[in-house]
Amino acid sequence: MSDSRFINSIGILLSGTLFAQLLNVLFIPIITRLYTPEELGELGYYLRIVLFFAALVTLRLELGFLNERHVGHRSLLLKFSLKWSLILSILILIPLFVYYLFSRDDIPSMYMILLIPAGVFLHALFNIGTHWELAEERFSSISLARFANSFITNGLKVAAGWLKLGPLGLIIAVIIGLATSSLIYLRKMPLLVIASTKKTGALLKKHRELYLYNLPHVLVDLFRDFALASLIIIFFSDRDYGYFDHTFRVLKLPLTFLGAAVGQALFSRIVSIIDEKKRLCRFAFKTSLGLTLAAIIPFAVVYFYGPELFGFVFGEEWTEAGVLGSIMTIWLFMNMIASPLSYLPVALDEQRPYFYWNIAGTVILILSIVVPVYFMENADFLKVISWVTWIQVFYHLGLLAFFVKIIRKYENSLSD
Repeated sequence: MSDSRFINSIGILLSGTLFAQLLNVLFIPIITRLYTPEELGELGYYLRIVLFFAALVTLRLELGFLNERHVGHRSLLLKFSLKWSLILSILILIPLFVYYLFSRDDIPSMYMILLIPAGVFLHALFNIGTHWELAEERFSSISLARFANSFITNGLKVAAGWLKLGPLGLIIAVIIGLATSSLIYLRKMPLLVIASTKKTGALLKKHRELYLYNLPHVLVDLFRDFALASLIIIFFSDRDYGYFDHTFRVLKLPLTFLGAAVGQALFSRIVSIIDEKKRLCRFAFKTSLGLTLAAIIPFAVVYFYGPELFGFVFGEEWTEAGVLGSIMTIWLFMNMIASPLSYLPVALDEQRPYFYWNIAGTVILILSIVVPVYFMENADFLKVISWVTWIQVFYHLGLLAFFVKIIRKYENSLSD
């Protein structure tokens, strides 16, 4: 992909992401006035569970679409990914049902048992479709799917709020949004390709790094989010988690708008640079600098005016979430800069050391909550989150240093 085509692809991806996120921004103030922090927190907790299993069922083979130049081989990977995502999503029902039978309380309820596998498969399908279209360089389809998902999901959330359906209505809205937007991808997938067991096996072996190293890495990352949510609920309250989850998602809007779109296009560009044996450092630096400049102003506004801003935009009930926002801005700012560069270890075959970094990050995050709760006096929720934030800032600085190290290793190999 040439530089001009790369810029064009970013523009197309950003346009769809822009309109989708504009819809999110417009709907959020309505949704926060229709639901309590506890109800939105329950949706957030459901999504943490679903995203963990959605990554598990695909085995991360969708990333292989971008590395596989042969269309027929990509099609075989696609068919295998879809088949196993469906099978494993259904099998998830077994441990969930067993947990439901032996649980001493009513959580998860039966509707949650049924809706978790549905959400898992649809999230997996949407992710597979996104990467398929990236490999085919049909960026307009990705933009359309993101816009459709945002419009349908947010519209149904509002309708469910007016009908007083609570968390169940929120979850159903997410599922319907994913199902309808995934149809945009399904209509262009070569679903009728004849599978060859021998060729599929060879492809699975070829891309084994994805499920041996990248998958565990992603699972550890998602488990970290789930553990964080669980610890907040256990040590503090459902309401505190509702505030935290809402703040986290709002502060990640710039990352979703800029970082995600740039990161996915960046992966395609990195693969092209490696294939052409060109240097990466300047390209990665320009991308990170652009994200930094784009994020400074919105994050600075939240840092200085978080409580007032959240109370005005989302309703007086969310003023405390604005206090959290002021505390967490620097953490999410660093996360935004580092997140698109997380594609580098995959492209540069450095997934094993990155996996170790991820394990360390998960342990550090868990300890940064548990240690203050047990060993600090008067460790209320805001103090603990402040402690977590600064530890995460230093962790992300180390992560950026790791990315620089593997880029230099690659460039040194060019001169050997």
